[in-house]
Amino acid sequence: MAIFSSKNLNPKQNSDEQKKHTVLLVDDEEGNLHVMSSLLNKTCHVLTALNGQLALDMIKNMGEDELSMIITDQRMPQMTGVELLERTVVSRPDTMRLIVSGYSDISEILVAINKAKIYHFITKPFEPADFLETVNLALETYDFKKKMTDQFERMQTQLTSNKDTLEIKEVQLEKALTKLRTLGEDVET
Repeated sequence: MAIFSSKNLNPKQNSDEQKKHTVLLVDDEEGNLHVMSSLLNKTCHVLTALNGQLALDMIKNMGEDELSMIITDQRMPQMTGVELLERTVVSRPDTMRLIVSGYSDISEILVAINKAKIYHFITKPFEPADFLETVNLALETYDFKKKMTDQFERMQTQLTSNKDTLEIKEVQLEKALTKLRTLGEDVET
């Protein structure tokens, strides 16, 4: 006879499996998409696009909180990675953005960081362990920012509620003081 149910032994693992991060990989070379997908698909829900426009179309059809991260190649036909990421800054401000490129032009990196709010610039070829570590840190940052945003919103709601309660109590106090003054005047006369 079991003392406890084995299905509850690791409830955190079950909830984590249900709540995988969605990561969009964008690269014009299918081989690169395959390599990155194979590294991430065990821990993330991976979507792929062969160019920036396809990626933008996919993003438009997603819910606001559905996309945790975009990882894109920098040099692609039609639209660069920076251009793609720059177009997502307003619509997806919380989504983490990473650029992967075989070219490490410093001025290009600075433009990417400033214009497209890049979290990290990964140079090709990359070590799989380094790539995964960077992605995991970015996703931890995403989770932390979400948690802080949610906590801030709860605190704002609580503050508004406390303010409303205080205003009600002030009105009640004012009424009580007015009643006391009226009673005091009645006693004097």
